[in-house]
Order: sequence, then C-alpha cells, then structure tokens
Amino acid sequence: TELIINLFAHWLVPFLVNGWNLFDTVVITLSLVALGPVNLPVSVLRLVRAFRVIRLFGRMRELKKILSALSASIIPELNSFMIMFIVISIYCILGVTFFGEIAPANFGAFDLAFFSLFRVAVGETWLGDSLPAMRADGSANVGPILFFVSFVLVVNWTLLQACVAIMINNFISAAAQAQMDEDLKIRSEEKSRQVIRNSLDPLLERLMKDYTDERDLSSRLLSLFKVKHLKVNGC
Repeated sequence: TELIINLFAHWLVPFLVNGWNLFDTVVITLSLVALGPVNLPVSVLRLVRAFRVIRLFGRMRELKKILSALSASIIPELNSFMIMFIVISIYCILGVTFFGEIAPANFGAFDLAFFSLFRVAVGETWLGDSLPAMRADGSANVGPILFFVSFVLVVNWTLLQACVAIMINNFISAAAQAQMDEDLKIRSEEKSRQVIRNSLDPLLERLMKDYTDERDLSSRLLSLFKVKHLKVNGC
C-alpha cells in the first residue's frame, strides 16, 4: 500500500529515479514471490528496509547538527582513545608484572588484564575479590590501592573526561557554525531583495510622477513588466 501511494504521489519518472523506491520495489516483489511455492531468503532484505529511517537524518536540522558534531569529533576522539589505549596497556603490563601470580584470573595475561581494567574503567567492578583493599589482619593492602586509585584518576577522571570535553566542544562549534550559515543565508536573501527593490525604485518613481490617468499608469506598468519579463527570459 505504501509503495502504491508513493508511486501515485510522485508519478513514474521521479519514482524510478529514487534509489530507495527501487529498493522497496525489489524487496516487496521478492516478498510477494516468497509467499508462493518458491522459497527465497528475503528476511535479510526485509531487515535492511529498517535502515530506511536513515533518510530522516538529512531532513531534521537538529539531528544534522548532531551528526556534523560527531563527524567532526572522529579524529580528535581517535587521538584521545589512542592515548587511553596506551595508558591502559601500561597499566596492564604493571598488573601482569605485580599481580599475575596473586590474581591469575584477572592479571594472568595481557588480554585478561586489559579486560579487567576495562571493567574497572566503565565502573562495573573494583576487582575486590581477587585484589582486596584490606588484608585479613585489617591492614591496608597498599599495592592494589595505589594501582587502582591511580588508574581511576588517570583514566576515568582525566582521559574519559577529556573525550567528553572534545565531544561537547565540537557540539558547540557545530551549533555555532550552523547558526552562522543560517544568518549568512538570511542576510544574502535580504541583500538580494534590497538590490531588486532599489533597482525598480527610480522607474516606479518616474511612473508615479508623469502619468496622466489610471489607464496611462496601467499601460506604463504593463509595458515595464513586459520588458522585465523579456530580459529575464533572455529575449
């Protein structure tokens, strides 16, 4: 039904020019064929149709600002993530070196240490079961405390916040740029209207002074617009 309404709304040529319409036609045709005795794997194509919502991204101005900010943040965010990866890797090496024998389940190898520290970075766990902050006699376990506290300060409170700050800065820059573009467009349109209005003012003023009656004024205005029409059409 949606496809038929779309076809009648846009007619044949505009309908066929749009790639999304052709894609919908193919999917619906295969779906109808699949209802018969022929078994076609069209479930994947039906799933891909859900991605048609991406077309809305270009029509929503605020969403375009978000996408613009995200695209502008890719390179700075990648640099921040690379620094974070290097720092976490250093802590992984330290963890394997100092806690590999004490907590082999979490720091027995580099990959285990990386996954364990990633869980700490996202706030899932403190790894208190394998590396408790307090010993059995009640004294502080200084090594794990210094390790995890420094890790949280460097990664969670510094590097992650830097990534968020970069994202916010790009959002602000994208919003400011969009506002500047909109203001420039408005000023350009106003300037164009002003030029057109100013170019006609002398002619209109002369017509208003020299005409004898309303019929004479109407005739002059008609002649003026005929001349303007011929100039616009290049005749």
